Parts: sequence; structure tokens; C-alpha cells
Amino acid sequence: MRKRIICYLLLFSLFTVKTFAFSQDSIPAMKGKELSCQVKTKEAFEVESLFPMFLTGGFHLAVGYRYKNFRVRFSVINGGHYDVEKAGVDNFSSEFKRYYKTSPGLFLGYNVWRNLELYTYFELHTFQIEQKSTGDKKNLFSFDTGVGLGYQFFIGKAFYLQPAFHVYLRDRKSIYFGNDKYIIPGMDLSPVIRIGYRLWNR
Repeated sequence: MRKRIICYLLLFSLFTVKTFAFSQDSIPAMKGKELSCQVKTKEAFEVESLFPMFLTGGFHLAVGYRYKNFRVRFSVINGGHYDVEKAGVDNFSSEFKRYYKTSPGLFLGYNVWRNLELYTYFELHTFQIEQKSTGDKKNLFSFDTGVGLGYQFFIGKAFYLQPAFHVYLRDRKSIYFGNDKYIIPGMDLSPVIRIGYRLWNR
């Protein structure tokens, strides 16, 4: 619980710093100019994918709606054979593997400066836990939340890439494999990259 509070406080501080440091009033030399990677819009519908999941036998798809600086996205992910256990910070286990099974998520974001998006998310993850020594597998459900920070780099007016960094937070649940106990990490740190397309905007 203490780590979760500290993490939220640090990211709230980052939000505040970004908002003030990059405000238009604080950089008058940039007024009237637009970055080539910025596409202004009032409303938009977007589709995107965490495409590396397809390289590991899984998939990811998200649909989103933007209104001015706000964005909401619904997603579904399956990580295939990608082992996410190595992203664990506080309780990484070398004796187990952890995979994303098909799981939904909700993302709520805000552009703090141009296309720099700070967002939170709520994901209902079902993880498949595999014990390396035996090959036994069991499912573990986890309600994950956290924060992310990413930037939409547009290629033209519709296609974009969005590299980002995620901090996942969850309760440290456990399951047994015989006498061996697996405890899921309470925090994951994960860089991600998405490719997307703006279907409609005005």
C-alpha cells in the first residue's frame, strides 16, 4: 500500500511539472509554431495495437475516443508466449513464468502537452502461471491499475506510433504448485509501443 501511494504521488508530481514546464506561456518562442508530429483535433475515433504481442503468438486491439485533451480507450490483450514475469519489481521469481491470457482493459488519458499523454488504466488480467521445473500451469486473476506516460507521433494525419512507459500496480496474490508457493509481483515496470490509426476526426 505504501509503494502504491508513493508511486501515485511521484506521478502526480510529474503531471504537475509537465503541465507548468511546457505551458505555452512559459515558452513564448514556440507560439504560432506547430511540431510536425502534432495533429490538432477536437474529436476523434482511433484504433491501435500493441503490435509486439502478435510477434509472441498473441494479440492486442484497442478502440478509443478523444474529446479535446481527453481520451478513453477500451482494449483486449493476449500475450501469447511472452513472459511478463521479468517485468516484476518487488517479487520477481526465476522459477516461474507468467503469461497474459485474454483480458480486457479501460484506459483514461489526458494530453498534458501537445501529444504527450498521461493516463491511468484498469485491467482485468488473467495470468497463466507456469512452474518451470514441472511445466504445470495455473490461472491467476488480478485487477491491475497504474499509470502510463506516452507520446503520439503522427505519420501524416492518421497513422501514429505511441511509445510509452507503464507502471502496473496490484495486490500480491499467491497460488501453490504442490509445496511451492508463487506470489505475483505487486508492481511491474514495462515499456510499450503501439501503432494506431485515426479513423475520423474534426
